[in-house]
Amino acid sequence: MDGLLSLLEQTNDRLAQKNADAILDTNSITSQYGLTLTREDVVKLLNTRDRALMENDRIEIGQGVIDQIILAFCDSPYLNCTNYADTLCALTELFYYMKNDTMDQMPDDELIHRMKDYFNGEDRGSLELLADRELEQMARNIRAYGTPDLPDEPDQEPVKVDDSGEYLIEEDGKWRTLQL
Repeated sequence: MDGLLSLLEQTNDRLAQKNADAILDTNSITSQYGLTLTREDVVKLLNTRDRALMENDRIEIGQGVIDQIILAFCDSPYLNCTNYADTLCALTELFYYMKNDTMDQMPDDELIHRMKDYFNGEDRGSLELLADRELEQMARNIRAYGTPDLPDEPDQEPVKVDDSGEYLIEEDGKWRTLQL
């Protein structure tokens, strides 16, 4: 049994080192924008990812999405060398939270792309607006309509409360919606 545990620890150490190296390799691209990560920053990012996975009851197989988030956001006008690592940590936490909140209905690359568009657009670099406004609305749309964008003319009205104050439930065979 001790041999198996030792083997698992060695495998985890190699995987963590591989992930750290992949993240450090992004410095060759991000340095063009004046953004680089130190080994300490990488450890902080990996710890943030591990915590976010645990808090959201998720597992991740393979390398993960941190390097994708880094490469997507490195050209943002709202990132600089002083807020870079902390912002990446917050984006990583938000990514895993949104994967759950959108019921895994959105591929990783599309979620990252939308996060970047909102962050650089209407939110002007505000993580709070990104999380509490755009992404929350997107998740609501996915849960209510099955699409990240509000339909021009929804096939059905969102759930409403009846005269007695009870919540109404609408079902369309695919979705069950409850207005809270």
